[in-house]
Amino acid sequence: MEPIVVILIFFGIMAGLLFCAAMSESKKTRLLSGLAAFGWSCLMFLAANMAESFELNVWYSSAADNLLESSIEAIDAGQANHVSTELSAMRDKLEVTYEHRGNFNELALATAKRIRSGTARSDESGIQVESQNLEIPIPAPPTDDATDPSAESSPEH
Repeated sequence: MEPIVVILIFFGIMAGLLFCAAMSESKKTRLLSGLAAFGWSCLMFLAANMAESFELNVWYSSAADNLLESSIEAIDAGQANHVSTELSAMRDKLEVTYEHRGNFNELALATAKRIRSGTARSDESGIQVESQNLEIPIPAPPTDDATDPSAESSPEH
C-alpha cells in the first residue's frame, strides 16, 4: 500500500471523528468523539514515529553491512593494515549525536568504497601474476673449481 493512501485513510478517520465531535447534539457523543480524535492523533504520531524508526534502522543496517562486508573481504585478502587505517580515519570523522542522524551512512559507504578499491588493486595484481605463471630462473651456484682463479695457480696442483 502506498504511503499516501495510508495518510489519506488516517486523516479521513480523523476528519470523521472531528466532524462527529463538532456536529453531534449529544454531549456524551461530542466528548467521546473528541477523546477518540485525540487518541487517533496520538496513534498517528506513534505510527509515523515507528515508520521513521524503521527507516533509520534500515539505513543504519545497510551501511553497517556494507562496511563490515568490505572489511572482511579486505582482511581475508591480507589488507588488515589498510582496513585499520580506513576505519581509524572514519572514527576521526564520525559525528556521534542524538540530535540528528549524524554522518554514519556517508562515512560508512565512503570507507567501504575505499576499502574495496584497495582490495581490488591487490587482488588484480595477484591474479595477473598467477595467470602469467612467472618463473624466475635461479642460476646454479658456481662450483669452486671452475670459477675460482686462485685454484688454477695454486701450488698444490
